[in-house]
Amino acid sequence: MYLSSIASAALIAIVSTSCLLGTDAAVVPPNNEGIVRLPLIRNSNGQLAQLRRFESTPLEKRDATRSSIYNAFGREYLIEAGVGTPPQSFNLTLDTGSAEFWVPSISCPTSSCPYERFDGKKSSTFESNTEVFSIEYGIGSATGNYGIDTVSVGTAKVDKQKIGLASGTKNILGVVSSGEQCNGILGLGFPGLNSARGASNVEPFPFNLGKTLDDQVFSIFLNSHYSYGMSGEIVFGGIDTSKFTGELQYVPVVTYDTANYLVSPNVGADSKKTGGIYLYWSVAGQGVKVNNYQKSFTPQAFILDTGTTLTMVPKTYAEGILEAATGSKSKYSWDELNGVYRVDCGLKTSTVNIEFQISTSTGSASQNAVTISTPVKEMIIPLDTDYLDTATACMFGITASSSGLTAGESWIIGEASLRSMYLVHDMKNNQVGLAPVNLAGAGKFTPASSAGKTEGGTSNTNDNNDSSENSDSKTEQQKSSASKNQDESIASTFKIINVVAGATVSAIASYWLM
Repeated sequence: MYLSSIASAALIAIVSTSCLLGTDAAVVPPNNEGIVRLPLIRNSNGQLAQLRRFESTPLEKRDATRSSIYNAFGREYLIEAGVGTPPQSFNLTLDTGSAEFWVPSISCPTSSCPYERFDGKKSSTFESNTEVFSIEYGIGSATGNYGIDTVSVGTAKVDKQKIGLASGTKNILGVVSSGEQCNGILGLGFPGLNSARGASNVEPFPFNLGKTLDDQVFSIFLNSHYSYGMSGEIVFGGIDTSKFTGELQYVPVVTYDTANYLVSPNVGADSKKTGGIYLYWSVAGQGVKVNNYQKSFTPQAFILDTGTTLTMVPKTYAEGILEAATGSKSKYSWDELNGVYRVDCGLKTSTVNIEFQISTSTGSASQNAVTISTPVKEMIIPLDTDYLDTATACMFGITASSSGLTAGESWIIGEASLRSMYLVHDMKNNQVGLAPVNLAGAGKFTPASSAGKTEGGTSNTNDNNDSSENSDSKTEQQKSSASKNQDESIASTFKIINVVAGATVSAIASYWLM
């Protein structure tokens, strides 16, 4: 990864900076409970799903003007956010791998920005800014200027948030006949993603929001690959204990050395380096296991990225995983044109699991590794239909990453794997909490604080299973309080839309190809 190309895991961003107008962002508490809950909704008629229908057969390799069908499979997660006073609403792609917040502005022509466009003249809190804003995607771009205004999500808001206002876009915003569409980006990555590429004083929205939260975390539940409709949630300021089983295990986030031409993760022998910065929600991976296939190694950076549909691993490991998962080399094939593995759709009945092992230390392998375990059946993605039950052509949720892109091998743990875990992103302590997902918790809400966690340790919050002693002994007052919080949260939530068939292959892949 080149320092000049440092960007989010969902886009390449190039920013020219000058003076910053306005003061530091101010935050307004979301509510008395300090928790904002956001439901996830899957929509089969979203923008990228519609773009997919215009692809030719056989599928074409991505070029400068169109997206490959393989880069348009899976889901993207859209969050409804308000910008300005009164708020103007936008459906923004929610992405843990990027750190910018941008929306189309009124100066963008409808041919490039066909949906809602922000009009600063209609906002009493808007402050103009002369800084140039420019973002390069693997398949498009957006340009404009920065601005400063209030950003709201549900009952929470951040005053004086620095945002990108696009006056032009290319190959990003498609026109759909129905359903929801992406209309900008809300990045959840670290501030270092912006500062490392020269974007000064651009604090990501969640980090500004976190300054007012008692519990400076955001937690994500993606739900099953086969879940449609209301399919998941994100919570700012706490966790939802109904969405996971067992205890949360916390692992440290990996820093990066940006002093040299090649950016490198500070893991293994380099973990003691000083001066590293946090870029991505990266953790120290130490191994992979599928059936009898097991590989262990000195810690390498695993980037946890909801902005990537597929999980991307070095090709040697990818093929070992595929052989073990399918049972034979003859049961999968590498599609060189599109960079994915084709598999038999019949694997949707497989009982095999794929495990990615994460160390509780960035310096060495851990005896008690945290495991991301995903059923193979959750990694079968249909190619010729939106639904696996009717598919006759399928691809696998793991593909080969490019080599030689960083000082180490490239591992991106995408949504194909992350949906099997409940993830807690701790912005204050720079760590990630993981626990096996509880699919039975979909539609339920049991809010709690993530307090009591320790790096490399566990949360003191127990799971919400019926067999749990704490569940059995919960007082009626606690139950009533949880119910009240749930009702209030539901009443004040804003939508996140989970768009089926709209793949976001991380721009960690995209910008490396630029």
